[in-house]
Amino acid sequence: MVRLDNTALRHNYHAETGTVTASTYSLSDGRHDLTIDVTDLAGNAAASWSSSFIVDTGQTTEEPDTTSPVIQSVTPANGEVATTASPTISAVLADIGSGIDPASIVVRLDNTALRHNYHAETGTVTASTYSLSDGRHDLTIDVTDLAGNAAASWSSSFTVHVPDSGSDSDSDSDSSSGHSSGGYSSEPAAPAAYSLSVKELNERIAESGASSVVRIDLGNHGQILLPPSAGSELARAQKRLLIQSKGSSVELPSSVLLALADQLNKEALAASQIRIALQPDSSAVIEEAVKAAGRASGAAIRPMGAVTEFTLTIEPKDGDTRGLNSFPEPVILRLPLPSQGAAVELLGIYHLDESGGKWNYAGGKPDVPNGTLEAALTHNSKYAVLEYSKSYTDVTAQHWAYDTIRVLSAKHAVQGVTASEFAPEKITTRADFVTILVRALGIPYAEDRSTPFVDLPAGEWYTGAAAAAVQAGLVQGVDETHFAPEAPITREQMAALMVRAYEYKSGKRLTAGGQLNSYHDADQVSSWAADAVNKAITAGFMQGRSEGYFDPTAEATRAETAAVIYKLLSQ
Repeated sequence: MVRLDNTALRHNYHAETGTVTASTYSLSDGRHDLTIDVTDLAGNAAASWSSSFIVDTGQTTEEPDTTSPVIQSVTPANGEVATTASPTISAVLADIGSGIDPASIVVRLDNTALRHNYHAETGTVTASTYSLSDGRHDLTIDVTDLAGNAAASWSSSFTVHVPDSGSDSDSDSDSSSGHSSGGYSSEPAAPAAYSLSVKELNERIAESGASSVVRIDLGNHGQILLPPSAGSELARAQKRLLIQSKGSSVELPSSVLLALADQLNKEALAASQIRIALQPDSSAVIEEAVKAAGRASGAAIRPMGAVTEFTLTIEPKDGDTRGLNSFPEPVILRLPLPSQGAAVELLGIYHLDESGGKWNYAGGKPDVPNGTLEAALTHNSKYAVLEYSKSYTDVTAQHWAYDTIRVLSAKHAVQGVTASEFAPEKITTRADFVTILVRALGIPYAEDRSTPFVDLPAGEWYTGAAAAAVQAGLVQGVDETHFAPEAPITREQMAALMVRAYEYKSGKRLTAGGQLNSYHDADQVSSWAADAVNKAITAGFMQGRSEGYFDPTAEATRAETAAVIYKLLSQ
């Protein structure tokens, strides 16, 4: 237990070094009192540590900030006529005191809140709009500073009037104007789609040199049109296609574009074009789906940026636009990490199931140096970065596995036994463990779920995960024909699965040290498991349960399971 000024702090314990760390934020100048308490697994308490320190930032006491911020330089201006259906709204938020509070900014158009970006360096807030109807639109902007002073609310209106281009949606001008064909909305899109011919694509391939990707930045364009032979050109060069658009990107293997081209016969393919769209979406159903997801899960869910719609289609000159129900290889989506106000380990990329009105977890591998979050996509959808914070009544902030369970809940690798309880001391079954492991590694369930085990019948909740784990080589049965899904998993069995899972995930072989020999019960480890237990200890996945004892045949608890899975994902 780490307490500062009699308040418990969130902390991390690093078993390898025996170090506990806790972060503090924005402490006031002056004295602060620290206490640390700990017991060992046998229940022996250390002498309580008490100390104090002084924070002195050298800042002088200032008068309270009572000056309100000012909203200025708003575009579109009051009374302006916009000639595009998708004008960008922007405003400068000026404050000479404590500074703008980004969380307080609200931009509303026609009484609907818009997603926006605040650029602290310039004090500018921007919000994108899409396919506004012709006519008047009412804009309001509200903001407060960090001292709680509210700016005078901004209210204005502008008119959208898009001139008739006079072009036919079936004409050749469709691809250059940005209008979609084959069932897509005929509303004007702004700006027009980026376009590459076969010659231009091959020039880009040549320019990429030794790189494995061909990089194309769309700038302000949200879509790109490619020739139908794009997949073949990339496959010939053994390249992947990386499309970038305003901080987001998608990386496509050539096999996906080839599969898309296979949707058409030779004649139709020759007169077609491939459209890749990566652009924001602000429809109202998205906000409601976030609220519904929070209600259903009992978690606090926050959107952390704009929703991005990714679509990959092929458009014949005459006929319906076609797509793929699923991609033959994953497409890698990267979305921007929020600049502040979010716990990175709780972030994930989710896709919108519009038929059910809910968000489904797609993955979330953070790349903090590059400011992105990555997930592997298998289909067209709308995607968003969401923060998922789930708490359980029986896992308080003082529980040793609190942070681990919270992070794995955000990755949807573990779930509670009920909406509010995790049951950390409940024994983990073999079915439980392989289900959590398969979720954590993102292993898809195979259509063929047959296994040699008679106790993995079709239709059971665990059969899909168990079959996937068996087919991936992660787990074996207790004998040739039995998996024993309801049997508790032992610590030595867990060690074996962790070693196989690491080698599956990383493609690297673990080496065993001699750490097992330091435990008094080393001779109690089953001969088949000794090498795996040694490797699991060496890799830091597992350690003794009590001083000097590994307890190889002890049954693993749900908290212990969460801890080893977390260590696997942290490698």
